Amino acid sequence: MKDFNSPEEYYNAIKEAITSTRPKLIDPVLLSYWLKEIEICIKQRWESYILGKIDTYHISDNDMQSLYEKAGKDYASDIVDEMVDDDLLQVTISEKGEMLYSLTSKGTTLAKAMKNKNKD
Repeated sequence: MKDFNSPEEYYNAIKEAITSTRPKLIDPVLLSYWLKEIEICIKQRWESYILGKIDTYHISDNDMQSLYEKAGKDYASDIVDEMVDDDLLQVTISEKGEMLYSLTSKGTTLAKAMKNKNKD
């Protein structure tokens, strides 16, 4: 396994590997979320490695999968938050404390317009 001189160098190597092999397979916005999670993880692992708390700063396959899943959840959460902010969705809380989402009238109108557009 190659050694790197800095967390930035390690991050850039991973970023290059991902962007050169997966550019069309991943939504560009989701990719940016994933790369952000990777960068944060590398900085944390590098610091822990330097302090002697862990044996390596390298990220495992399982770490990469977890970071991808976290990025996906953050991406979806941000989309939902924006839809609530744009008055397309409304949130109610169930008796069990769960967040329930439904379309507002503005969201329903937009959904119908998109459905009709897709018929053409």
